[in-house]
Amino acid sequence: MAISAAESTGAASAPVLPQSEAPAPVAGVAAPPFSWKTATQYSVANLGASVVYSLFNFAMPQYLDTYKLNPSLIGLLANERSFVGAFIQPIVGRLSDRTRTRLGRRRPYFLAGIPLMCAALLILAFHPPFWVMLGVMTFAAFFLSVAWDPYIALMADLFPPDQRGRVGGLVGVGSGLGTVILLALAFTLWTQHEYWVFAITVVILLLTWAYTFFTVKEPASPAMVEKPAQAANPVAYIKSLLPYPEAAKYTLAITFFWLGTGGAIPFITLFGTHALGASVQESFLLPLIATIVNALGAVPAGMLADKYGKKRVMTVSLLIFGIFAYVGSQTHLLWTAMIALAFIGLANAGMAQVSPMLADLVPRKRTAEFIGLGSAVFSFAQPLGSVFAGAVVTLATGLVGLSDAYRWTFIFSGTLVLVGAVLLQLVHPEKAVID
Repeated sequence: MAISAAESTGAASAPVLPQSEAPAPVAGVAAPPFSWKTATQYSVANLGASVVYSLFNFAMPQYLDTYKLNPSLIGLLANERSFVGAFIQPIVGRLSDRTRTRLGRRRPYFLAGIPLMCAALLILAFHPPFWVMLGVMTFAAFFLSVAWDPYIALMADLFPPDQRGRVGGLVGVGSGLGTVILLALAFTLWTQHEYWVFAITVVILLLTWAYTFFTVKEPASPAMVEKPAQAANPVAYIKSLLPYPEAAKYTLAITFFWLGTGGAIPFITLFGTHALGASVQESFLLPLIATIVNALGAVPAGMLADKYGKKRVMTVSLLIFGIFAYVGSQTHLLWTAMIALAFIGLANAGMAQVSPMLADLVPRKRTAEFIGLGSAVFSFAQPLGSVFAGAVVTLATGLVGLSDAYRWTFIFSGTLVLVGAVLLQLVHPEKAVID
């Protein structure tokens, strides 16, 4: 993250954009009424991303299990976040903040990340040799992140803080629908026609991101002037982050959430087959019920977040997640496990506010950069949580056997999420510096 601390500002005019593009929210100026149409058009891209993320989280563990891998490696690879991306995402975000094109400063990155993600999925669909698979899996999640971080920053360009909770709710609905679609595909096709799950995922990803690309027009970008190139100065860059302690505390709290979810999500279907004795097909019902509840609760949670505050909604959500992770770890029947997963899905509906709240805590002129920094931290945390959980499974196998060992992934996950709930109380959004 050795990037120059200099922030380009000034009076130079930005390129003139089409008149149909809505102006960006400006401090001191009344925000336009909330547009459900624009928010829905914006959230469609997330539906496509969610299909991909769900493929990684819920189907890839079964895919990787065919390579006879250690649980820790399965947890590392079957993850929606990439260690590789952690090193590059802040740079992508910083570049997006400084990009000035006729398409805007966010949408050009859609054209780079989405085709690369599609190519990676099509390669994996053919079950390549181990080393080819490993190379593609190492980079695949990062390709989507190239588009994802500028996409999240676009939310801050389009909507003021008091509207982002509802946008986050619609994004959560997209996440839920995308996951339901993937799980339905996996439930019906995975056993006999695995290739078609990958192929349909690619088609959905392309169509949804194309829809958002063509229907959502970016507001005019803030003016900027070019400054002489400066040598990268890590110390100066770190100093440029110090005025934003609330964002730093928030990132720390959410890091524990991602550590916890990373410890559970890749092992949900394996928990079903090993601990509950369910078939591979039946195991997909566990994330399915969580996702349906998530989708139903996302918009109400977003409306509550705009009314009562994102921090309150997220705190309650983290507590519910942690408690029912403990409860779920002790179930022995598929239907009781589904009840526990339903409550966890409800908690995840509230956690759709993760990105909207981060956008509230950082300056608009550096939104994508800070989103990239947050993604970098989370891209370490979630796979790391999966690795640790896999190590817990390996250790517990020698003590309680393989079947009960997978129960400890939920205990591990619930503990970390509850720590995140405690740390979130140290964040004070009203003190955030956003200018």
